[in-house]
This record gives sequence, C-alpha cells and structure tokens, in this order.
Amino acid sequence: MILAETLVFGSGPECPTELLCLPLLRARYGLTFKEFRVTDAGGPRTVEALETGAIQVGVLFTTDPRLLAGDFVLLEDDRHAQPAESVTPILREELRMAHGADLAATIDAVSAELTTERLADLNRRVLLGSSPAAAAEFLTERRLGPTPRVSRRNRPAIVVGSANFAESVTVAELYAHALADAGFPVERRLGIGNPLRGTGLAALQPAPAENKNGIVVTAATAARHGLTRISDLGRAIGDADGSG
Repeated sequence: MILAETLVFGSGPECPTELLCLPLLRARYGLTFKEFRVTDAGGPRTVEALETGAIQVGVLFTTDPRLLAGDFVLLEDDRHAQPAESVTPILREELRMAHGADLAATIDAVSAELTTERLADLNRRVLLGSSPAAAAEFLTERRLGPTPRVSRRNRPAIVVGSANFAESVTVAELYAHALADAGFPVERRLGIGNPLRGTGLAALQPAPAENKNGIVVTAATAARHGLTRISDLGRAIGDADGSG
C-alpha cells in the first residue's frame, strides 16, 4: 500500500478538478489519497481540519504566515510540479519610457529583498497590525526606508493599484511606500480587482517571493511518517504501518 492511500486530503471544492491541485499530484507524483474532504482554499477551515486530524494533508499558500510557526511542514515540491508564480510588479509602458531609470530602480530594489519567507513574515505582521505599518517596518529593516527627499518637480504622479486580496494589497503598499520615500507623488487604489492584462504594460524584475499552492502536513504527521518531500507520500508501506 502507498502512504497517500491511507491519508485524507483536504482543500477547496475545486481541488479535484483544478489542474494545479489533485490532478497535478496524480499526474506528476502518482498520488491517490484515501479520501478528499472539502475544506477551503488555503484558509482557516483547512488549518482547523489539519489541527483536529480530520485531514492529514492539505493545501496552504507558500506565503501563509502560519508556516513560520513550526506547527506545519511545507513539503518540498521535489518534482517541480507547481509552476513558478513570482511576485512581479507591472508598469505602464509610457511611464517606464518617460521615467524608467529612477522608477524601475526604486521598485526593483524592493523586489530584490522580497523572498517567500519574508513575504510570509510580512503577512504575519499585517495580521497583527496594518499593511502601511508592516510595509514601513519592512523597508526600514531592509535598509530601504526613507531617503533624503528629492524635488518632486517633474516627478509623475504614480497610481499604485492591487488585486482585491490581502497579500496583493500588502505588496502594493510596500511599493507605494518605497516610491513615496524616493520622492514620487503616490496615490493608492488598492483592492481594485484582478491583475492587469492587455497591451502597453511592462513587467519589471520579479521578486524571489512565490505565492503558490503548498502541500502541507502537521509537524506531528511529518515526524510520524518521515515526510519532507511530496514524493515521500508515494512511499510503499506495510499493512501494519497504520492508517495515518
């Protein structure tokens, strides 16, 4: 018997048919689980189900601050099933052409410091306070805080927008703070909708941070079965090894 066949998997209702969820685990890892239970997509119901043992394997996003506490183990995607989903700022092309050097340099400097772990910690700070305060702290700690003010003459007014979920708002606040510190007039339009699409847009340097599906077990489950990688779930076990 395969270990995964003894474990209950939980996530949002779309997971059995969503390409980057159970179908991907079957195709890339050959995993079939004992049962699928509907919880939510990386949210509190999944966390509760893992903690109570209603499920043994679940999906949390890789920048979830709860992964920093040590109660859960993010299994390594050792067969690189999940595609890269780096945080990437998008700029209107006319702005990049007119003011590209200063503007791009300011944004790229922030992106370079934004790793997955740091973004998870930023999300944790937002839960304890607010996006503006967490953004200001992050920039100061990474030595990207306020710089000597430069003249705003001929500086374009930069409208910083975000998608309508909490992490996107937080990241947009980070860039807005950095631009304001660099002397750009900034207007915020946060939580306005889905990411921009269309022509006339330019992608700047992506951050190392990635927010994608993470396959998670509790620390106790990981210790019991020796789990560090997703492929470990495909290990053959004896009948006496228990049901997980």
